[in-house]
Amino acid sequence: MNFIKQFNSYSKDLRTLFCVRFLLALAHGLSYPFLVVYLTRRGLALDVIGFLFAGHIFVKALGNLMGGPMADGLGAAKAMFIAITWRIIFTVLLGGAIGLNIAPVLIMTIYYFHALIGEAFMPACDAFVAERSEFHQRRDIFSFLRIGVNAGWAVGAALGGLLAPIVGYTALFLTTATVTSGISWILKKTLAAQNVRAATPSSIRLSLPVSIWVGSLRERAWVIYLGLLFLAFIGVDQIFSLMSVYLVRYRFATETTVGILYSLNGFLVIFLQNWITAKAKKFLLTRAIACGLLLYALGLLVLGFSNVMYLYMLSMTVITLGEVVLMPAYSALAVNLASRRGGNARRATYIGMSQFVGVLGGFVSSIFGGYLLEYLGVAKPYLPWIIISGFTVTSAIGFFFFKGAQDDY
Repeated sequence: MNFIKQFNSYSKDLRTLFCVRFLLALAHGLSYPFLVVYLTRRGLALDVIGFLFAGHIFVKALGNLMGGPMADGLGAAKAMFIAITWRIIFTVLLGGAIGLNIAPVLIMTIYYFHALIGEAFMPACDAFVAERSEFHQRRDIFSFLRIGVNAGWAVGAALGGLLAPIVGYTALFLTTATVTSGISWILKKTLAAQNVRAATPSSIRLSLPVSIWVGSLRERAWVIYLGLLFLAFIGVDQIFSLMSVYLVRYRFATETTVGILYSLNGFLVIFLQNWITAKAKKFLLTRAIACGLLLYALGLLVLGFSNVMYLYMLSMTVITLGEVVLMPAYSALAVNLASRRGGNARRATYIGMSQFVGVLGGFVSSIFGGYLLEYLGVAKPYLPWIIISGFTVTSAIGFFFFKGAQDDY
């Protein structure tokens, strides 16, 4: 199915969500991937950067966790609108702080606040998809949305990498805020205007469902799933956390090189996502997740042993192949498991829990990976990537044997 025909085959709501995800990824790619490079230019040690970004990842995880109840209480569309509006405010503040060259710890504090409510967008977005789809449709829908995300990411990262040395980081962040404002307007006029709110009693809307979070941990299959997810994202998150620092600090790459690699990632997803998802549909979601994680591990190993551009590109290609197999299957399995356990009233709460644990894997990855690179990377740059890949392979084996039962379409 060609893209235009596929685009028109979905409802107006899902087509609008596609456009929102495209523009949001473009805006994010313009500036945020280069924040870690900016801090490196300020002279911060890699372990300090790792610690600061670990703090941000933890706040991001909290945002995902709180975003679930927020979407259940207010409705997914309205929760997305609030989260994006919050992002605009703190992106402007972040651009101003960089322009004033204030202390890095204060810059990161603004970045933390950006994530606290801004990341509520993700569970709300997935809950929005769940409201408008059946179990067996979700892998295709998430695959479709990822094309928009990665098209935006490719354009944004390329422009950011080219413009950063010319206009500076402040201009990039203010441009991000401007584009995001347009997204907020689109949401307000379309999806938020027809918001669907779950039929939950007013007494529990927007409350933190601690009893549900704790009670879910008595479900053996759910706990195993969360544990495997945690291990997986220790490796998966490297492409967004420490890879750019590793290339700049240890391989002496430029922002332009980093931008090219991220753009390669985006363009490969655009051209391969639908085709690979169609081929992978013969596999259970858990088996597709396992295959994707093994490709991730291989790509990270190639990165560790690379020192020239064509090998960096090979590494990114293999990682991207893992991504296009893994991510639609992971998103579909998470939403299916959440729908089965939370129903319409608490589906987003379970989605938020899943995303919370995945981001916690990134939290550990940022701290652990930063120290590995700082203390092992100078003498043996490949060794940290061997260790990190081990976690990814372990998770792949677990998902291969995980029994998703009726949720594993």
